[in-house]
Amino acid sequence: MYLCMEEFFARGIETIAASEDNELRDCIICQDPLHMIPSPNSLPDGFATPIRLCHHPVRIKSCGHTHGLECLSAWLKTGYSCPTCNRILFVPEALPGPSEEEINDVFYELKNEYGERPVTIAIINYLNHHDQLENQRRQSIMAAIAVQEQKIQEKERKRVREMEIKWEDNVEEEPDWDTSDNEDAEDAEDADMDGEL
Repeated sequence: MYLCMEEFFARGIETIAASEDNELRDCIICQDPLHMIPSPNSLPDGFATPIRLCHHPVRIKSCGHTHGLECLSAWLKTGYSCPTCNRILFVPEALPGPSEEEINDVFYELKNEYGERPVTIAIINYLNHHDQLENQRRQSIMAAIAVQEQKIQEKERKRVREMEIKWEDNVEEEPDWDTSDNEDAEDAEDADMDGEL
């Protein structure tokens, strides 16, 4: 997971070059074909969209899912997870609160009608509420990240366990080596040595 969207786009994706070895795919976001192959002549019948409408495929390194770069960029302007598996890709920016100028505008506009004290209290309550919502949002994101990391660790532990079991099964089996060729060769060497003596 990356600290921000810019870092994710710099280090968290890889461009997929068009190649005859690639299989055709549609972007899961817009359903248009991805530019996976080098020539529009290679498009099968079901893919009638010209390459000029296809967009450049990128693979998300952490989960391996492929999307169009343009669509993924647009998607991540409003979210922070993979469109396919919802894996959290980066920590989203904090929700911006009102600027000092906006607060002052509200204060000066309402103070004559309601008085300075009630307007000040209302602004402070609003700012506290905004901070609480931002803290709750951050905590829920961090909890989702923790769950995601736990799933990754469990998957890795399971993979390691399966490899260990497979290795143990292979070690317990007795090798079925045919040593008769080696014994014949050793007997022949012994006979040659006896003949030399």
